[in-house]
Amino acid sequence: MMKPFAALLLSGVLAVTSLTATSAAADSTSDDLAKLLLGALVLYGIKEAVDDRRKVTVTPSPAPQPVISSKKRLPRHCIRTHSGFRGETRTVFGNRCLRNNYRHYASLPERCFRRFETVRGVRAGWGPKCLNRTGFIW
Repeated sequence: MMKPFAALLLSGVLAVTSLTATSAAADSTSDDLAKLLLGALVLYGIKEAVDDRRKVTVTPSPAPQPVISSKKRLPRHCIRTHSGFRGETRTVFGNRCLRNNYRHYASLPERCFRRFETVRGVRAGWGPKCLNRTGFIW
């Protein structure tokens, strides 16, 4: 966009100066001075236009920040379902699975730990509803 504008302006200046060329006379110094100032003004305008063009920079948009959740993520594959004596089912996070697969096992809230009897004996695990209330997700 700037090159066509500069070319048009320069060709216009050259055309005007060639039309006004006359033979040298002693009283034409004021006209020469006016032409010189006009030419300098045109050159200054071109310089400023080029400088403004260089100042335009495209700033990259910032990278999206990750969503930080205050909830701690538990491994979903540790959810176990156990059958009781009367047909009821219990869903818990398996104790051994969490110990082996969750780095912060020691920080789990003790109040969510459950022991219960099943057809296969006494089992232990962590209650998912209790863990969810205390800030854990899966």
